Amino acid sequence: MKTLKMMMMLVAVSIVAFACKKDDDGPAPTPVEDGIYLVGEASPFTEPALQGQFTTTKNEKDGTVRASMSEIYAPMTAGTFSLRMVAGASVSNVGGTLVKTYNGSGGDDQPKCVANYYTPGDNMTITIAEAGFYHIVYDQELNVIVVAKVDWGLRGSMNGWGFTKFDVAEGSDKNTYTMTATGVKVMGDFKMAYSTGWKLGIDDTTGAANVKVNTNFGGTVTYTGGNVVGAIGTMTLEAGGDNYTAPGMDKGTYTFELKWTKENGLTAKMTKTAPFVDPGVETYSIIGNAFKVADTTSAWDYDKDFTKPSAAVNDVYTYTISNIILLANGEFKVRQDHDWGVNFGYDNFTLAGDKANFENNNGNIKVKTEKTYNITMDYDWKNDKRTLTFTVVE
Repeated sequence: MKTLKMMMMLVAVSIVAFACKKDDDGPAPTPVEDGIYLVGEASPFTEPALQGQFTTTKNEKDGTVRASMSEIYAPMTAGTFSLRMVAGASVSNVGGTLVKTYNGSGGDDQPKCVANYYTPGDNMTITIAEAGFYHIVYDQELNVIVVAKVDWGLRGSMNGWGFTKFDVAEGSDKNTYTMTATGVKVMGDFKMAYSTGWKLGIDDTTGAANVKVNTNFGGTVTYTGGNVVGAIGTMTLEAGGDNYTAPGMDKGTYTFELKWTKENGLTAKMTKTAPFVDPGVETYSIIGNAFKVADTTSAWDYDKDFTKPSAAVNDVYTYTISNIILLANGEFKVRQDHDWGVNFGYDNFTLAGDKANFENNNGNIKVKTEKTYNITMDYDWKNDKRTLTFTVVE
């Protein structure tokens, strides 16, 4: 029995020793699940770790998961890194040789950032020249690694689907990287995207690519706390996901935070800094010296109120003033709640109707020729756009 017990112990020791034995063609196996991991001096990880594991992602071209393509986002510093390939006891490091560069032109809905394309090779590294936040994509079928330094931001109705870049917090490093945008008015749909793009070609650097990776996040927002300052919206991060939205009283002004940490990877939230007020309950008026009250010309001391709408039509509130005489060379603005805290001038409106009779004078709306008007102000609150229409009363 002692001899049998000793033999079993020797077998067990041999198995452990084999599992930890250094591979002649690469580094010693690491006790993690099979997968592809980011490692190296330029990366946050010296050894494979959960938040350093690449995840399989979609081909933006057809919206289906592409088994051969995986990606990771991470902060990087100047130096080298490689992809640690783990498959059971087989472990190897993969780097690459630079073969081409996308110049960041932004054409074909691609981002305005440089992306380098590498042919993978065993026991090699890839060099990061500049610290920042990076998107790294590996497609094993196409045999290519793509590395792009990216700037995240918001695209949506709040900026006409343009791009509002996140600020990077002071002191961001390989262990934590925080990106924020403040004072963002949220009323319609929006997404997070990087460097003004929606997608990046993998097999081609132009729109002709058949394999493309998403360069945007969508998904859902879980709102808690109601319509008060400090209420939180926790966001999922789905590559190429549906637009985020803020229904009902979840609209408002927010600070956005997109944060990467070594413990949790990428997370996102939005914190309300000003509650949403339904514009249908606001009072809007014109004020200036372009109209009369009784027989006296106002002198920037009197508000002429618009009639409030009873409800929005297709998210547009329409306010009206009827039969008002606007005086030649008079000027006016529109303000909210009889207060200068929120006011709108020439550049804040799209003018319609008899618009040729009005001009910009230091932000005020100046009248050229005296006429009688019906004025409507259409407020598309979802897209935060205002239109003033001047209809001449004959």
